[in-house]
Amino acid sequence: MRIAQVVEAFEGGCRRHVLDLLSGLDRGRFRQTAIVGVRREPGPEAVIAAATGGGVETILWDVHRAIRPWSDWAAYRFLGRLFRERSFDIIHCHSAKGGFLGRMAARGTRAAVLYTPHCLPFMMDAPRPIRVGYLWLERYAGRFTQRLIAVSPSEAEAATAARLMPPDRIVTIENGIGPELVRTEVDPRRKRAELGLPERSQVVLSVGALRRQKGYHTLIGAAAVAANLLPDAVFLIAGEGELRPELESLSRQLGVADRVHLLGRREDVTELFAVADVLAMPSLWEAGPYALLEAMAAGVPVIGSRIPGVADWVAEGRTGYLAEPANSSSLAQALIAALTDPAEAHRRAQVAQQMVLRRNTRERWLREMTAFYDSVAAHP
Repeated sequence: MRIAQVVEAFEGGCRRHVLDLLSGLDRGRFRQTAIVGVRREPGPEAVIAAATGGGVETILWDVHRAIRPWSDWAAYRFLGRLFRERSFDIIHCHSAKGGFLGRMAARGTRAAVLYTPHCLPFMMDAPRPIRVGYLWLERYAGRFTQRLIAVSPSEAEAATAARLMPPDRIVTIENGIGPELVRTEVDPRRKRAELGLPERSQVVLSVGALRRQKGYHTLIGAAAVAANLLPDAVFLIAGEGELRPELESLSRQLGVADRVHLLGRREDVTELFAVADVLAMPSLWEAGPYALLEAMAAGVPVIGSRIPGVADWVAEGRTGYLAEPANSSSLAQALIAALTDPAEAHRRAQVAQQMVLRRNTRERWLREMTAFYDSVAAHP
């Protein structure tokens, strides 16, 4: 079966999802081609080769993240020519830009056309006219889509409520992780020393690119609100992005620059889990974040925003703590509750760990994706 994986947003969770498909599906049954945008991160072909061990065809696609009519027209025509020249059985489009242009270019082909939003664009933070425009574009593209694959139940509910497609053409296949990848033998004391952290410090870890979506302004505000009640708390943010200067400035303004550490891009996130007393995910929007699932699998207590894509897994009082999005006081209260009662935080973390290890393994995800691809290829 020949499958085209079409993606512009080759970063973060979207990249992880696509790489897991390219590396995890049975090559004896599936011949995949990655059509990948090159504007966000250079050298995607090297990343794909490293993840898959080679053998996966990669086609570089010159497409911009922002709406640029002439550039988008050229990107659309490129895909159209490619789809006409190749005989794909499935064209699987990922994220908003790749999802729209890919589905439009796939019209008239014999392929089954699939779409995974990785967070619906009209649910993101943008002025209302733009969000309404995204909604209508999604509805229009839905006419040419055989199935929409949501990565969380709330994403499927949002797509249904927005009438993007008939409900029977919207399916949920939750993201999966390799539990073995989050089990490390790292010595927490050694890791703390490596990071320059006092032994008695309470570590609040956040993981993700430094961009508005991740809600780091809220986290830094919460660090200031809770400073007196949590004198030993330090905040580690693993990620890089355009907001670094702004976040550094905010930390200084609020008097918590000595507590908030921007670690940059890290390749040792699973080792950071070993020193974390809690994972904070104050995001403004998400679909099904891998960092959340991995922290849960590693047994780290989690605090998340009460938003779709997080609240699917974080249940207040059972699997973690929920705070209101963009509300530093609410997040501070959750941090205080978790860090002043570690026994209760650990109890919730154990329940969450058992849930994820049962519900969200990469093996289960690959099995469901394999069966799904078989199904749509046989009955498009």
